[in-house]
Amino acid sequence: MRQGLTKPRIGTPRSSAITLGPIAADVAVGLGCEWWPWQKYVGDTSLELRRQRGRKLARLTAKQVTVEVSRQTGKSVVARVRGWTQCLLPELIDAYPIIGGQPGPQHVGWLCQDRANAIRSWQDAVEVLRESIYWSSVRRVRTQRGDESVLFKSGSYLRVVTPSRTGPRGLDLDLILLDEALAHPAALLASLNPTQAARDSNPHSIGAQFVALSNEGDDTATLLHTLTEAGRRAVAEGDRSRMLFEWSAESDCDPYDPAVWKRTIPTLDRPGGISTEFVRMQAETMDVADFRREYLCLHTPRPAQQVVDADEWDRCPRGTPRHAFVFGVDCTPSGSAASIVAVGPHDAGHGVELIDNRGGIDWLTPTVIDKAKRWNVPVALDGAGPCGWLVPALEAAEVEVIKIKAGDVLAAASKFSVLVGDGGIVHQDDARFDTAISAATRRRSGDRWGFDRHGGDVSALVAAALGVWAVETTAVLQPQVW
Repeated sequence: MRQGLTKPRIGTPRSSAITLGPIAADVAVGLGCEWWPWQKYVGDTSLELRRQRGRKLARLTAKQVTVEVSRQTGKSVVARVRGWTQCLLPELIDAYPIIGGQPGPQHVGWLCQDRANAIRSWQDAVEVLRESIYWSSVRRVRTQRGDESVLFKSGSYLRVVTPSRTGPRGLDLDLILLDEALAHPAALLASLNPTQAARDSNPHSIGAQFVALSNEGDDTATLLHTLTEAGRRAVAEGDRSRMLFEWSAESDCDPYDPAVWKRTIPTLDRPGGISTEFVRMQAETMDVADFRREYLCLHTPRPAQQVVDADEWDRCPRGTPRHAFVFGVDCTPSGSAASIVAVGPHDAGHGVELIDNRGGIDWLTPTVIDKAKRWNVPVALDGAGPCGWLVPALEAAEVEVIKIKAGDVLAAASKFSVLVGDGGIVHQDDARFDTAISAATRRRSGDRWGFDRHGGDVSALVAAALGVWAVETTAVLQPQVW
């Protein structure tokens, strides 16, 4: 085991209870993943078991586990080892005396900040398993879109779950692994928690567990904050049904002090770990708020980074465009979601209406062509952005395309923010716009800024801004009746 910081600043202490931690550590070795002390501490404590009268198998003490630790310290390794250990339980003979018998097939759900990232991290985990001694336990790997999963000969499975209100429906899960928990709203818990009800009471189960891993987020990280606050209360009250492991700095610390880094980052300056020089370089180049969140796990609001102020948006007039001047279109860089926004005149300013917002991009081309031809309006998009591939198909269908130049995309973001502040954007109450505004932060480009599309699905907001920019700067067709 490698050396490094072991215990978190705030965390559930290890008790004398029996634990599956050593079994997970053995699985880590079999996977070629050498544990850091902090990872072993999390494994030993979060996998503690308790005997329960009337049940043959011991059960996990913790139903909810939250791990907050800085970037590049091995969170993904914890997720991989934890997931594969759960799937392998039915055939890990050394675990039987600890559990009290042989558990049945185990069901694991794998989530990340969005489906695209979840699939990428799942693929990495599958490759680690493929190169390990446990590959012979696998029956099949499914890679079909929407059914990405690993099926084991024991009947266990680990599958990718879409992090949305409807994605987990119909699943029964013993273990939920949520990486990058900072990217999700607290409402996601309402769709995840019911998936574990049946498995928690299954006689062949060791009890259901929800594990969330992340560095700290800003005010939009409501799920992470909910879990962290509940975990801190549990630590203070001695409640071991919720466990928290928080490697964070003190709120009043000097974020540029190497001594703070040393007592916060558990792998700092250890062989194979992150170096002080690298952290110093990050501190010198990153925004201080970002550095505090990502490396010191300190909650730091980021109001100055928001493209659109949520309160100003809420004060804007309500309504829809009288006519459609243009359709703004945008999608996420990963292609995980896309939006179509109608932009047109209104007595109080520019009217914007979110016409469509869906996961994936397979639907986008036919839908945009249909709506543009039906209403006889042009389509505005970022010509060099993630939707640039749409242009040939639209032009082939004789749809007028307004390709916003890269520099104008930056200007569109700034202009839209100003219009919102002046109350010049008219919109309906739409939770999808609210979500996009919460996720949309600034991406610096020289002395200017634009939309950062990598913080979540902000396509609705980007599409609206591009549409408004096109209306203000381009001679478009006369509007038809909307």
